[in-house]
Amino acid sequence: MIVKNSIRSIIVLVLIIAAYPAIAQVDINSDTVKAWADDLFSQSLDEKRLSGAVLTVVRDSDVIFSRGYGYADYAAKTEIDPVKTRFMIGSITKTFTATSLAQLMDRGLVDSLDDPANKYLKRDTLPQVDGKDITLKELITHTAGFGNITFHLSNDKKVAYPLSAEEVAARRPPIIRKLKGTA
Repeated sequence: MIVKNSIRSIIVLVLIIAAYPAIAQVDINSDTVKAWADDLFSQSLDEKRLSGAVLTVVRDSDVIFSRGYGYADYAAKTEIDPVKTRFMIGSITKTFTATSLAQLMDRGLVDSLDDPANKYLKRDTLPQVDGKDITLKELITHTAGFGNITFHLSNDKKVAYPLSAEEVAARRPPIIRKLKGTA
C-alpha cells in the first residue's frame, strides 16, 4: 500500500511539473524548489499519503536540488538519503524507459519499438519466448512475460555495482509465460 502510494505520488509530481507551463517562467533555483518541495512533501507526509520520496532537480546537467523526504525505515526512523536509499519503483520505470526510448528514436539511434531488444543490447541478451525475440515495446509495457521478482535488489545482500553480465544473468527473473494479445 505504501509503495503504491509512493509511486502514485511520484507520478502525480511528474505530471504536475510536466503539465504546468508557468513553471518555465519562474526563476528555478535551489531555494524556490526547496520551498515548493518542502510544502508539497510535508503535507503529503503529514496526511500519510506518502511514506517517502526523493526529489532531484537537474538544470543544464547540474543538480540544483536534491533531498529525501520521509523515512527509508519508518520503525527505526531512518531518514531517506537521496543518494543511498533504494526504492522499489516498479511500473514507474515504464515512464522513464519509454521517454528514453522516444529520445533515442528522435536521435535516430533506435529504429522501432517493434525491434528485438537484443538488437541494442551489447553486454547481455534476452532469451526468446515461444521462438520469438522480446521487443522493446514488450519491455516498456511490461508484457515480456518475466516473473514477478525484483532481481534481489531490495534485500540486504551486499552487491557490487555495476552488476557483471554473470550477475545479471543469475538474477534475471524467469520468463514464466507469454501474455495473450502481445506480439
